[in-house]
Amino acid sequence: MKRILELQIFKKLIGFSFVGISVTIFSMLLTFVLIKIIGLSAYLTYIISFSSTISISYFLNSRLVFKSKKTFSNLVLYYGIYSVSLLIGITTLWIYRQLLDWDDLILNYMVIPVTMTWNFTISNHFLKKNV
Repeated sequence: MKRILELQIFKKLIGFSFVGISVTIFSMLLTFVLIKIIGLSAYLTYIISFSSTISISYFLNSRLVFKSKKTFSNLVLYYGIYSVSLLIGITTLWIYRQLLDWDDLILNYMVIPVTMTWNFTISNHFLKKNV
């Protein structure tokens, strides 16, 4: 039984990672455009990029990974999880900017593993399969 549960979690992690990679590529391209072409600040870019990908992520993860119903309460829960993740990401970005004199684009990209870990862990716990 434990082995089956571990396999289910592993399959979810793979699916979540695939969705995450797809959404992250879009987010990285958007981040590049906003910082390097349009010239927005690191913080505004992070907020715009982050918030613009939540709906895509919710739809793909609820349908493909967690197989949960796309209900208003699940959507609110997902936005709540990602809102906390946004705060974690902004805080992480602030810490990186204090410690490292690196390009804002690189610092934004370095936030991704931190928020991805939070997002999967909490989403897996709260978005139950209820098809």
